[in-house]
Amino acid sequence: MKKAVMGFFVTVLITTALFAQGGVDGTNKKSGKVYEIKLVTSNGSEDINVKMFKKYAGIIKEKTNGNVDIQIYPGGEILMGDEGIEAVMANAAVISFNDLDVMADYVPEFSSVCAAFLWDGATTMENFAKTETYDKLIRIGDKKGVHVIAGTFCVGSRNIFAGGTEVYDVADAAKLNIRIPNVSSYVDTFNAFGANYSAISWSAGVTACETGMLNGAECTVQRAAVSGLAQILKNPVYSMIKWRNAMVGLYCGAGFWNTLPIEYRTIITEEFTKCAHETNKMIEAEEDGYLQSLKNQGVKIIPYEDINIESFKTAARSVNEKFPMFSEVSLAVGKIQSSK
Repeated sequence: MKKAVMGFFVTVLITTALFAQGGVDGTNKKSGKVYEIKLVTSNGSEDINVKMFKKYAGIIKEKTNGNVDIQIYPGGEILMGDEGIEAVMANAAVISFNDLDVMADYVPEFSSVCAAFLWDGATTMENFAKTETYDKLIRIGDKKGVHVIAGTFCVGSRNIFAGGTEVYDVADAAKLNIRIPNVSSYVDTFNAFGANYSAISWSAGVTACETGMLNGAECTVQRAAVSGLAQILKNPVYSMIKWRNAMVGLYCGAGFWNTLPIEYRTIITEEFTKCAHETNKMIEAEEDGYLQSLKNQGVKIIPYEDINIESFKTAARSVNEKFPMFSEVSLAVGKIQSSK
């Protein structure tokens, strides 16, 4: 069920945004107005993505003669979870960085590009973004109120980080009691795996690991390496099932997007698409270093090759097949992968 737009902070953001833009009359005429936009993310200030957002926000500001001022708010500082979703749907001057299926309550089709075991990496994602299927997905999002500015950020495959639990087969998931994001696709997939979990915020998950209520989290290798969980968990193990490598994007309310002059929209889209490509290359190049960091912290690594991945794929199949557009998306992705 869609949540009602509420909350004092969100209301203040919307009112401030509309006042600064002179309302939402849709004229899109270029002017000397300064468009102040908040870019929000749960990623920490030292995260590669955050550093690159700052770099490209500077480029956008320069190319728009200072008229588009994108301010970065990292570390879950503001507008996370439901509040962030509400801000986007209320067309506040906000850009959110998240897996696209975070908005699946409003655009169910976004779940299809975040399905388990769909992607093999950033290159496939970037090529998929050149297809008619991707264009169709973006048009559907716009129609339903969510505009994807750049949807090809590939933050890395997600694996299982747990204390004292080695995962070689889907049957081992029953031994887990871990944190997962509070997103329906995660919940449905980990139910299919037979895992025990709490769908809560990252910070709440770390606290729960500290108190012993949980014994780990599912996360990318980068987050695992810098999270401090290696020091919190007893006998930490990182099992590389690579279950999810979703399309992550920068998105905003479609209504808000259309209030920006078209020249600015073009610049923002072009620069953040470049940002995604450059960031993907950096993350890919640094993955081995993060794995080595985990080893140096005393974490046992279970390699992908040692895991019965088919057992996980079989469990996840019924979840994937329920996503709108999944057949069309998986067919397009399969063609790209087979052509390599």
